[in-house]
Amino acid sequence: PPASVQMTFSEGVAPDFSSFAVIDRARRHYESAQPPVIDAQKGLVTVALQPNLPAGVYIVQWKVVSVIDGHLTRGSFAFTVQGGAPPAGAETPAPAAGGTAGGVGPAATPQPTVNLPPDDNEAAATTSEFTLPGPPDVFVRWLTGLLPAIIIGAAVFRLLVVPAGLAHVREARAALLARLDLRLVMVALVSAWVLLMALGAELLLQAMRVTESDALTVLAQHNVLSNVLGTSFGLSLELRALGALTIFALLVVGLATGRVRGVIWGLVVALGVAYFVAATGSAHATALSETRGAGWLQAIAPAANVVHLFITAVWIGGIFSFVGILLPAIRGLAPENRAAVLRDSIARFSLVGLVSVPLVALSGTLLYLAADPSVATTLDTDYGRVVLAKVALLAVLLLPAAYNLRRVGPGLARLRGAMGSALGRLVAGFQQSIRAEAVLVSVAVVCAALLTLLAPATDPAALARTAPPASKEATTVAEAAPPTATAAPLPTEPVSTTLTLSQTVQGVDLALTTEHSVVDNLSVALHDAHGAITACAPTPAPDANCVLSVKLTVTQLDDNTSFSEVAPDTGGGRFAVPEGPYLALDGNWQIVVVVRRYNQPKDLKAAFRYSVTGTALTGRPSDFVNVDVTTQPNPPKSGPVDFVFHLTDNNDRPITDATVTMQGIMPTHGHVTELTPLANAQGTYTGHLLMPMSGGWAVDLTIARPGHDTLVAEVDLDLDKSDYDLTPYPTPNITPAP
Repeated sequence: PPASVQMTFSEGVAPDFSSFAVIDRARRHYESAQPPVIDAQKGLVTVALQPNLPAGVYIVQWKVVSVIDGHLTRGSFAFTVQGGAPPAGAETPAPAAGGTAGGVGPAATPQPTVNLPPDDNEAAATTSEFTLPGPPDVFVRWLTGLLPAIIIGAAVFRLLVVPAGLAHVREARAALLARLDLRLVMVALVSAWVLLMALGAELLLQAMRVTESDALTVLAQHNVLSNVLGTSFGLSLELRALGALTIFALLVVGLATGRVRGVIWGLVVALGVAYFVAATGSAHATALSETRGAGWLQAIAPAANVVHLFITAVWIGGIFSFVGILLPAIRGLAPENRAAVLRDSIARFSLVGLVSVPLVALSGTLLYLAADPSVATTLDTDYGRVVLAKVALLAVLLLPAAYNLRRVGPGLARLRGAMGSALGRLVAGFQQSIRAEAVLVSVAVVCAALLTLLAPATDPAALARTAPPASKEATTVAEAAPPTATAAPLPTEPVSTTLTLSQTVQGVDLALTTEHSVVDNLSVALHDAHGAITACAPTPAPDANCVLSVKLTVTQLDDNTSFSEVAPDTGGGRFAVPEGPYLALDGNWQIVVVVRRYNQPKDLKAAFRYSVTGTALTGRPSDFVNVDVTTQPNPPKSGPVDFVFHLTDNNDRPITDATVTMQGIMPTHGHVTELTPLANAQGTYTGHLLMPMSGGWAVDLTIARPGHDTLVAEVDLDLDKSDYDLTPYPTPNITPAP
């Protein structure tokens, strides 16, 4: 048996937000009481194990947060201890806190994972999943990308484009320059203020991402935000906020003194460069440069990232300065002055663009190549597809830019004398094209925001080359984010077993597919005479035949412990729970599927029985019994209670041939009533229990029928407080009014 599990991640690991568990098929924990040893900078994690592990398969579940870019990744892999009986003196691990009787229960929550393609025709032993961003994450990252570009671009526009644009305007030059300066300052001030708020929101969202909780929970724990600020990501946020605040203060002073000169704009540009240097400290580029075995491309990635951000800001900010500041400011000018300002401004900004576009393309290409992508990862990963979308947008963006360079600028230069209609056409064309550029760059910044939130499209083979050799003490070396690994071989038993069982319930064919291995994939498909039954739309039609929810309850029949999972819609009439070790212990299992349909008074219910031996799986459809109960007194009170039960199958047919016994249990105080047989009067089952104490009770029914599986149902009672309920799910459907 190994003494520890050692994992090496491609980036440093933040200890405060990372967790590790080692469990067996029964979900018992085998990591030792001492905390994992984490080298936060090298990404090396060592998890000590309990001594004398018994022979069997063990699952390592990990969740890590990168100390650099703050990304959350989770996954699992398996290793096997082979041999006979446990060594002498082996300890029997206790169930984890929160488990149920017998040590089998939801103590170790199965982590969602994704399947990896087989490597050299062998089953991949490691799975990992990157936490995908939500709309608030993308929106805030969009703001923190666009607003600095507007500020820095406005400063460069003021320094390089405005003087050239006003070179041939004589009489109105001073007034126009003052108007432009005021507008540029106000735009930069508002952008800096909103940027500060966006950075604060980014801090809160990062805390929510790494703790996987909501905002109120994060704010209620005072140490969470401080722990986030203690990472490289947090330091980057602090430095960027300081830069934005300094820019804001500098512009306020300039506005108050009426001296917004070139020096102030030059300082804004310098602070902008510092802002992008700070942003690069928590970017993919820095993480790549610190990866084991990094080459020259990875070494220059941080510098390329700073250049990429700054040049892109100059280009984007210039476009927005044209649209939002220059064009409105020159509307009242005489036609000849208006034509001169546009002609000279377009000519100068075109030079800026001719320098910016190649630098943006070159630096972006270097950054992408530094991630060691492949054609497959470019096409098959979210990161790669977003990069392709961004490149396509930038290619389209060159069309209006080329129009301004080739048509509008030369056309304005040729205007002489009367220029009313010609000037109007050129100005209208320029306004449309420059606004189209502004829209396109805004969408391109959305792509850039997504890229900062996604894991790079690194080829797993390239990442595996950076993994260190396994030490003698280590069970396995796992590489994560993106997923790839080397691991101890899996047992020689079959890799997996896939079994599909079906039942027809109330005219609907309900099929449960179980793919069983170290982890399990459970999915449900529904069909009726009209075809597949799919999930409901947000606002279904009154006569829609659709599914509101699907719930799976998995029960280990040998010790009667169970847990439930809601199965989200995966499309095409199929509903699947997240991958996990559901059938995690050899023995007998039952899975009950409950389907809630729109506008239907009753749920579909089906039960299936399984026998598990390692990864071997057999199964068959089973029975489902609905239990309706009334009590006297109602609501039930402590003392003698009379029960009347009505049993029906999942097609609403009465069950009249059952032998039923019941027993009351009060878990909190250990009270157990006698085992009482129920009288059967044509499917109505009656009995009597003495329940002497107020509080929560469970009444267990054992239902035996000739030629059928013996079933156990549980009725929860709250004596002297409310009334009974046969489990909280399902509850009656709510049928919308016509």
